[in-house]
Amino acid sequence: MRQAVIEQTWTEKLGGWLRAPQPIERLALARILLPLVLLAFQSSRIAHADEWLSAVGFRVPDLGGDWRQPLYIPAVPVGVAWAIGVAMVVSGLSVAVGLFTRPAAAIFATLLAYVALADRLEAFTVSKLGPMLALALCLTPSGARYSLDAVLRRVVLLLDVERRRDRLALPGDDVDPRLGVALDQPRRQPRCELLPRDPHPNADRERQHAVRHDRAGGGEDLVAKPRDGRASRRRRSRRHGSGRGAGCPACR
Repeated sequence: MRQAVIEQTWTEKLGGWLRAPQPIERLALARILLPLVLLAFQSSRIAHADEWLSAVGFRVPDLGGDWRQPLYIPAVPVGVAWAIGVAMVVSGLSVAVGLFTRPAAAIFATLLAYVALADRLEAFTVSKLGPMLALALCLTPSGARYSLDAVLRRVVLLLDVERRRDRLALPGDDVDPRLGVALDQPRRQPRCELLPRDPHPNADRERQHAVRHDRAGGGEDLVAKPRDGRASRRRRSRRHGSGRGAGCPACR
């Protein structure tokens, strides 16, 4: 029986192409290249951070709320300016190598946004796009592959597996690295299977008869033989159920 083929419009095809899963290698490549490109673009300014962000260099004065200056950020001290430059380099390189990717990308995006607003004369297109690109790397799993974070997670997983193996498994057992549980462990048999059985050919039938008799209430009775003025309770010896494992539920 043939199934009807539904033709998709170009908008549905475009939406499906945009929503389709993409290889994570593209995101990893963007995580490596984008911070390096942004740092290379800002390198000439970072090299002179004191003149770029502090009062040592020229800065546009405060126009007092003029519409051509919607936001004014005052100059910072020289030490703070150098600290901002060093933090930009460290956070950008951390994102590129994938070390603490999300926190480093958040710091990198914040610093890029600050320097883009602090010096309006240097606000080029790359300076405006840089914070958004770094924020995209922060909100996506860009450090999941080809990064130091992935290597550290694998090392921690292996150490956790070894710790579980020492605690739960026997030495020499194969261990599933995803679960940390020993594989191909010998199946534990019930205790009744480990006990010796009655070699008599009718032992199973007699054992079942003894169990039924015990459930019917014939397992014990009162003997009216006085001993010290009281009736004594004497348990009848079950000849049929005397074998080991007779009371085990698995043997019934």
